[in-house]
Amino acid sequence: MVKVYAVDIRDIDFAPQWLKFVSGHKRQRFYGMRDSQSMNPTLIGDLLIRFLAIQYLGVSNQNLLFKTTEFGKPYLAESNQPFHFNLSHSGHWVVCAIDQSPVGIDVQLMEPIDFNLAKNVLPLPAYRHYLNLPPAQQLGYFYDLWTRRESMLKLTGQGLSDPMADPIDQLEKQSMYFKYYKLEPEYRLAACALSNQFESALLHVDVIGMVRDLSKSLQM
Repeated sequence: MVKVYAVDIRDIDFAPQWLKFVSGHKRQRFYGMRDSQSMNPTLIGDLLIRFLAIQYLGVSNQNLLFKTTEFGKPYLAESNQPFHFNLSHSGHWVVCAIDQSPVGIDVQLMEPIDFNLAKNVLPLPAYRHYLNLPPAQQLGYFYDLWTRRESMLKLTGQGLSDPMADPIDQLEKQSMYFKYYKLEPEYRLAACALSNQFESALLHVDVIGMVRDLSKSLQM
């Protein structure tokens, strides 16, 4: 069952003590980041996947070892059971999808776009449909396709063979499935998986509770 978790990080300030939960390599990376707006979602994403791995695998935080594939996709190494995940963040939201098989997820704050971007990104049939929509519906349609496509790219970890292919066609050809989740009106969120078994609703995680559970894990 694909589960999608969301963390609202608005009004959440970086706490230096949270760095004790991440690896030494990540800790050094965070020390080099001076912009808290960039650091917060990245760090919260790291804490979120550790929190979820502990819950699902019954291991301590210290025993979690993360690596990346040759394409840069992170994964949990040396796990005693299948545990796949993917992270995304935009605006004041950090989201994570987990499953026993590869998954992808993408969240986007819907910022204004111009016609050139839509023309360059959307397949021709989708772009024509975009142009025929009422202006009030164009932005939502664009980000629906954008998040779906990005979630597919992130599932594979290496991109699609044809980056301009129609996402719907690619889903059918590669036996992938996707689901949209409601977050806030100005956001779009899509998850992609190899099965059609998705949790029906988002699961929200509180930052303070997450940090509390991670602290308990250090005592295991």
